[in-house]
Amino acid sequence: MEDLQTWWEIPSIAHFCSLFRAAFNLLDFDIEDLEQGLLADRDDSPLLQQLLVRLLQGCLPEYDVSAHNWQHFLRRLLRFKCLEDPSVHNPLGATGDFYGLPLRARVTVLQLLCDLRLEAEDVIDLLR
Repeated sequence: MEDLQTWWEIPSIAHFCSLFRAAFNLLDFDIEDLEQGLLADRDDSPLLQQLLVRLLQGCLPEYDVSAHNWQHFLRRLLRFKCLEDPSVHNPLGATGDFYGLPLRARVTVLQLLCDLRLEAEDVIDLLR
C-alpha cells in the first residue's frame, strides 16, 4: 500500500474520474476506494472492473463493451494503439490478463485508459 500511495498516477486517475464523472458517466469514488480496488483480488473489486468497463465504453463506443468481454476489448485497444503509435508501451504484454499483471502495470493501464478516453471523438461534444 505504501508504494501505491507514492505513485503519481493514483491521484491523477482519481482526479480524472472526479473531474469528468458526469460528462463521461464515470463512477463516484474516493482515492482510498481506488487504492483498495487495485489491491483487491479479481472478484473482490467491482469498482475497478466497472471503471475499466466505462472507460473502455467511452474509448470504443462502437462496440458493446461489458463486464463479460472488457478484457478482450482492452487487449484490442492497446494492441491498436501500440501499432498506431510505437512510443506507446502495451503493459498487457503477452499475458493479456489485466488481473495477472503486477500492480504497477495495472495502474499504468488505468492511467493509459484515462489518457485514451480524452482522445475519443465524443469528448468535445460532451464537454461543451
